[in-house]
Amino acid sequence: MENPEQAPLLTDIETYLAGRAQLVERAYDRSLRTDPSGYRLWWGPGDTPLSGAQIARHATDAARYLTHHGWNPSTSESRGIRDALLHTRRSTDTLCAIERILNLLVATGTRSPANYRTWEAADERFADQVQLLLLDAAVLARRYGPVGAVYPRG
Repeated sequence: MENPEQAPLLTDIETYLAGRAQLVERAYDRSLRTDPSGYRLWWGPGDTPLSGAQIARHATDAARYLTHHGWNPSTSESRGIRDALLHTRRSTDTLCAIERILNLLVATGTRSPANYRTWEAADERFADQVQLLLLDAAVLARRYGPVGAVYPRG
């Protein structure tokens, strides 16, 4: 039986999670408007096809890195998103793919042409927001990315 005192908290959590899911869905829809084939997100600059799982793994590894080492995007500390992505890099291809997805999520969420590095540098940014951005990128990659890394180009 549910504790009546927990009901508002559970409603808040459900609303919050639904909002995160909507952001991921809106971001992917936005990517399809510029690339109807959807392939651009899943190819690295080395002309390497990537699976959603490969990209998601890189994003979650970066989130874990920041959890373990702490997020501090100042130039003296160098523990921002880009640094975490470089420390956990699986390849240049996954690095470029995850950065495209991060930029897509930020642009969708802010309704602006902002990129993740500018977004992260804002004074009002918090570590939990940075973690959520990386986890949203992993969700998008897992949900919409190819299961395998070999498929025809569009």
